[in-house]
Amino acid sequence: MKKSVAAMLAVCLLLTGCKKTDAVALYLAEGIAQQIAWMDDIPFTDGPDMGYDDIGSNWTTPQTESGAPGSVYDEIYKEIESGNYRQAQSKLETAINQYGNDDHFAELSEMLRTGWAAEVFAEAADAFENGYDYESAIRIIQASGLYGDDVDAEIAKYQEYAPVMLKEFEPVKKTRGIEVYPYGDAITMDINGHVYDGETVIAPYKNTYDDVAKSESDAYITYYLYGKYRIFDAVLYRTYESLSVSPEDWPQETVAKIYGDDVLLYEGPAITQNTYEEYKIHADISGVRELKIVLLGVGLIPDTWPQWYSPVLAIADVTVQK
Repeated sequence: MKKSVAAMLAVCLLLTGCKKTDAVALYLAEGIAQQIAWMDDIPFTDGPDMGYDDIGSNWTTPQTESGAPGSVYDEIYKEIESGNYRQAQSKLETAINQYGNDDHFAELSEMLRTGWAAEVFAEAADAFENGYDYESAIRIIQASGLYGDDVDAEIAKYQEYAPVMLKEFEPVKKTRGIEVYPYGDAITMDINGHVYDGETVIAPYKNTYDDVAKSESDAYITYYLYGKYRIFDAVLYRTYESLSVSPEDWPQETVAKIYGDDVLLYEGPAITQNTYEEYKIHADISGVRELKIVLLGVGLIPDTWPQWYSPVLAIADVTVQK
C-alpha cells in the first residue's frame, strides 16, 4: 500500500509540476499508480510472470510463489525436453520436498507424465508389432512404474491378445460321438502320466458299441469365433485308458482334424498302440467364423459288461488367440 501511495505521489508531481493537482491530473495519477501497484505485487524481478516462453526454452521467472529459484524449474524442464523422464521425476520430487508444490511444479508434473506415457506406450507398441508379442508390451508398461486409467486401458488392450481357453465358449453344435470335459483320470491323463485339466479336454464319447461314433459325421463339435482369432493351439495325446485296449480291439483308424469354415486346417497323425508321444496342434484360424473339431477313435475295454468302448485319443489345453 505504501508503494502505491508513493507511486501516486510521484506521478502527481510529474503531471502538475509540483503544483496543486487539478481533477484531471489526479485522475491520471491514480490510474498510473494502480498499474504500478499491480506490477509491484508480481513475484519477479526481470520480467513478467510468463512461465515458459513461446519457444519453450527457459523459465522467465527467477523465483515463484514457492520461493524456488527459476533455475530449478529450468533444470527439470530440460530433463523432460531431453526425454530423461526418470531423472526429471527425481529432480521434481526433490524440488517439491524442498520448496513445496506450486502451479509451475504442477505444470511440469503434467508435462512429465504426458511425455513419459507417450514414450512408454510407443515402446510397447513397437514390441507388440514384433509377432503380436503382447507379453513384452505389457512388461514394458508395467516396468515403467506409471499408473492411471490410461495405463490400465493400455494394458487391457494387449491382454485381449492373450490365449483364451476354448472352454470359455459355448459350443454351437455337438454330436453324440464327442464328449467335452470327460469324466475319469484315465481319459484326462496321457500314457506318460501327465494329467490335463479335465475342463479343457475334448475326446470321443465313451459308450457301448451301439452308441459310439463310427464316422466323422457323428464325431464333431463346432464353435463360433466371429472371425476374431488368429491361432488355435492344443495337445493331441493317447489316453492312459487306451493301455487297456487289446490289439485286436484297437480301432481301425483314428481321426483328429480341425476345420475352419469347412476348410481342413489340421490333420493329426494316427494314434496307434505304438504311440508314446504327445503332439502339439498349432493352426492358423485367421478370419475363421466357424471352428469344427473332429475326433474319432475308441477301443474295447475287455472284461466289461455291457461292453464299453473308451477313447484312445483326446485333445487338451485347447486355446484360441487373437
